[in-house]
Amino acid sequence: QPRLGADHHDMEEESLTAQQIANTMLIFTLPPQTPRKLLAFRLVVHRFGAYLAASTCEMASSLYCTSTGWQELFWTEDIRAAARVLWFLCEASDEPAFPPEGRGTRDCAEMLLQVRDRDLF
Repeated sequence: QPRLGADHHDMEEESLTAQQIANTMLIFTLPPQTPRKLLAFRLVVHRFGAYLAASTCEMASSLYCTSTGWQELFWTEDIRAAARVLWFLCEASDEPAFPPEGRGTRDCAEMLLQVRDRDLF
């Protein structure tokens, strides 16, 4: 059987949602340290509604990820970049709150609070 036929069959077995794809695209933009990545980050968040998924079920795991959005963010060695991402996501008061499937754990919140008073910007 041709490889393309096999790949197509595999994709039919797993249905991906636009939300899962957007959440996975968000991971590709982390941390947004260049102007181009920052633009992509903002587009994925604001135009496509991406959020840091708290479960791999909310990710397009067959395309890229093996962990949650929160784990991908906090696995970075640059905690300042991680904190800047979270502050950006939380600062827009006119935006809706993260959906339940996009909320991090207590550990994530405590890590953010620990870096709150550091010089992040």
